[in-house]
Amino acid sequence: MNHYPHHIGDFNNATRHLTRVERSLYRDLIDLYYDTEHPLNSDITKIARRVLATTNEEREALALVLEEFFVIQDDGWHNSRCDAEIAKYQGQIEQASRAGKASAAKRYGKNLTPVEQPFNQPEPEPEPEPIQEPNGSVGSADKLPRCDSQSVVSLYHEVLPELPAVRLMNDDRRKAISRFWKFVLTSEKSDGTRRATDAPEAMAWIRGYFDRARDNDFLMGRGPKAPGHAGWQCDFDFLLTEKGKRQVIEKTKEAA
Repeated sequence: MNHYPHHIGDFNNATRHLTRVERSLYRDLIDLYYDTEHPLNSDITKIARRVLATTNEEREALALVLEEFFVIQDDGWHNSRCDAEIAKYQGQIEQASRAGKASAAKRYGKNLTPVEQPFNQPEPEPEPEPIQEPNGSVGSADKLPRCDSQSVVSLYHEVLPELPAVRLMNDDRRKAISRFWKFVLTSEKSDGTRRATDAPEAMAWIRGYFDRARDNDFLMGRGPKAPGHAGWQCDFDFLLTEKGKRQVIEKTKEAA
């Protein structure tokens, strides 16, 4: 009688004639079958260890249950109901997987998969545009050299050790550094000359920018502070903002 009682009524009807020990062992065998999703070992001694059948009475009951509810095959003891439900479950998993891939392919393109183009992929940054400054000067934004974000941070630490250190490099900071780098390479000073035309010149200008910030009493916290700003302190992030640039560039004697 190869039959797995899937519902409570099935179990009660199929095991009504069993003893309490036999019913308990049958339940353990079915649980073991589903946990491993494989037929039970053909060696009854090994099965007995798995279901903790240690006494002679329990081992005899185990043999009776196996003979009644399972069939021995080349690869072990099979239960046809268990095999059918396991196959059905695995089929559902495969179907769900195929449906997920189809949905991803529809979303990303027929020839793409989620592995090739994952969710939440950031949008590519737009090409930089020329920066229009108050005096009307415009710099070219074509073919900018690569910005090394960590080198800019290291320069900040070197020139301004008094200010808060940058301990975390996240996407927001990388984007802010990128915008600042574009400003250095695409804008002109008030006298019409370019701030920088290549990466070494850009790094040299940024070093001078941080040097000027160090000479700024407001940025370095020297002197009285305005009401409500007693706890404010300049940091790396502020120096990259428009307000920070105005403080450094416009509050110095020499045009930056």
